[in-house]
Amino acid sequence: MMNILIKRINLFTFTFILLCTFIAPSTGINSVPGYETTVCDPPANVQVTSQSKGQISFSWDLADEEATYRIWYQREGDNPSPTKTTNNNFVDFQSLPAGDYTFYFVRDCGTGVSPVIIYDDIIM
Repeated sequence: MMNILIKRINLFTFTFILLCTFIAPSTGINSVPGYETTVCDPPANVQVTSQSKGQISFSWDLADEEATYRIWYQREGDNPSPTKTTNNNFVDFQSLPAGDYTFYFVRDCGTGVSPVIIYDDIIM
């Protein structure tokens, strides 16, 4: 038996479709037909490289020169930010109001996306 939860989150021009599968161990089913949920590895070793009042920078291991990453955040009580897309292995957010933030990192693999890496932090 396989249950699938599909949730759409519209982030301006980019729509993420999050597919969470709950699979009974005896079924042997490990993917959703027509959609690969984990076609590539997520960003590895995501870490804060600098942080100051209203600012935070992250870096991660570069998967390869062709890799594309999508990064966004959500401050507690607010809507998600616009998505930043980059081929670099770093990103910087500035002019952030103080609050509790959740940052999301995804590798876009062309035919699907990696699992999401989530990083929580407090911005002063």
